[in-house]
Amino acid sequence: MEQVQKHLLRFARACVARLSAEERERIADLVVRVHWERGREERRDKRSYPTYSPRRMRVSSRHGIYSANLVMLVVLLTGETTAATLFPAEDDPGEAWHAHTLLWRASLPEAEWADFALALNVSYVRDAVGRDLHIRLRQEDDAVRPEVVDAHWMYQVTPREAGHVTWHVAYWYDMWHKARLAAGTTEGVLLQAAQPLLESLGPLVTTFNGGGGRPATSVVHDLLRLWLDAESALPDEEVRLLYVRVAEGLDTAGPDVTVGRRLLPLLCDLVDRDRDRLGSHARPIVEALVSCLPAELREHMNRHHADLFGLPSG
Repeated sequence: MEQVQKHLLRFARACVARLSAEERERIADLVVRVHWERGREERRDKRSYPTYSPRRMRVSSRHGIYSANLVMLVVLLTGETTAATLFPAEDDPGEAWHAHTLLWRASLPEAEWADFALALNVSYVRDAVGRDLHIRLRQEDDAVRPEVVDAHWMYQVTPREAGHVTWHVAYWYDMWHKARLAAGTTEGVLLQAAQPLLESLGPLVTTFNGGGGRPATSVVHDLLRLWLDAESALPDEEVRLLYVRVAEGLDTAGPDVTVGRRLLPLLCDLVDRDRDRLGSHARPIVEALVSCLPAELREHMNRHHADLFGLPSG
């Protein structure tokens, strides 16, 4: 199986389905061993399994396709594997998986890379040792949306079981340029959608709030969820929590007059819309939001919601 294509994947699935559980386990162990030894043998030009060797082609493509096929074969045989299983000597299986996906993408033509990527599902997991991924086959009729990527996992921040943990990283502007440099269709579409947010609310794209057993998400992510909840699809408790997370994220990012001016009309409109859903939490939530705004903008927010503060309107 030199190139990953849909019809080959269906054929491989049918072949694997005919094997007993014991045979699949035995072959999977062998393939995992071949996959790991491949990385070591690249550096010493010596192979334990010479009958399955990459054909002559550009070096990076040769090893990328070889590795991608072995990974796909492991998943076919086991149903689900982990990055730690595929890369047993790596300290950070998550980073090893990321590095290899870049290699696979560079090695495969675009259509074959799409077939490979769409054949798999990954779940981001953490344990006492560190971060990992669970990799499994994606069923052809699987319409489930990918889960939210947890920023705890991305930045290797330890989540708290109780309370919130917030942090900010300053290189949001670099992401813009790295996505442009890649010049891929996927990056281009996502960058086009994200560019107005980066231009207007850049620092909040990389300000994150997590803890409490929830995935860590950015202030912009939480703001978008609130803004797009025009039909009140979110539970009231979820809406209140999103406002709290936004306020804590704004506090972590620090006052920025330019960002504050762009954000103020949206915050005022959102609080107006959600006043009834916030109930008795409305005043502390607005107070928290006001405290995060630059001083010159606080009075505007106070006037806009004067009734919450017992101030004269007008």
